[in-house]
Amino acid sequence: MTTSRSRRGAAARSTKGGWFTAALVVVAVTLGIGALLFWPRTPERSEPRRLAAPTAAPSTATPTGVRALPAAEQLALAGKAVFGPTGKATASKDGAQLVTTPARLVWRGDTAVLISTAEMTDGCHGCTGGLDVAYLKPTAAGFTVAGHWPDAVAGSSWGAPPTEWSVSDKFGADPVIYASGGGTWQGYTCSVFTLTGLTDKGPVGLVSVPESYDDSGAGTADPATTLEGKIADIVPDRSFDVRYTGTETFTDHYVRQAAKYAARGETRMRTC
Repeated sequence: MTTSRSRRGAAARSTKGGWFTAALVVVAVTLGIGALLFWPRTPERSEPRRLAAPTAAPSTATPTGVRALPAAEQLALAGKAVFGPTGKATASKDGAQLVTTPARLVWRGDTAVLISTAEMTDGCHGCTGGLDVAYLKPTAAGFTVAGHWPDAVAGSSWGAPPTEWSVSDKFGADPVIYASGGGTWQGYTCSVFTLTGLTDKGPVGLVSVPESYDDSGAGTADPATTLEGKIADIVPDRSFDVRYTGTETFTDHYVRQAAKYAARGETRMRTC
């Protein structure tokens, strides 16, 4: 037979056990929620990021009209535009015949520049040939003449064109004609080079520089003096050097002043 005291003790134990169980449940639930909150998550799968397509480089425009023709055909058309149907010119100068023949066509932007050699047949010792320069504008069928300078660049003695010439883009924004010419006088042999800029308004003389010297034919000096210069250290639109070698070695420095070049200080190069 169970007494009332026994029932109270059992009830008390039962109540304590229930609170303990409830506490365990609360703790378990709390730990479970925390685990869910802090457990490392698997990264969500997403679409790969698309890279922007590279911008296509601008294509070089295909030449059209006369500029699309082979170089030899362009030169022939330029010669006819300047000199007529024969493509070259014959004239009289200083009692001799001067023949001007197209030699090279270069482009300066949308303008074609025709460079022709001018040579005198049976020219005198003191006569000089040269380079003829014409500026041309392209048309559907050929060229039209925008400007013509028959005596743009001086040549060599005996009515010859420059013994050596070329077109350079190293001196600055404008193309430059380098031309070398000279001769022999009483045993002294000298040459000079000129630089001529092909500006937007036409050819402009930039400088004339003594290039070589040789007095061995004169018999006036022992030993003879021989010197030859080469262009070096070009700074576009600013300066260049001429380095001379031979019986002496030295350098002259040329600086651009406004539209032309001039030697800085006194040049040591000899002339005829």
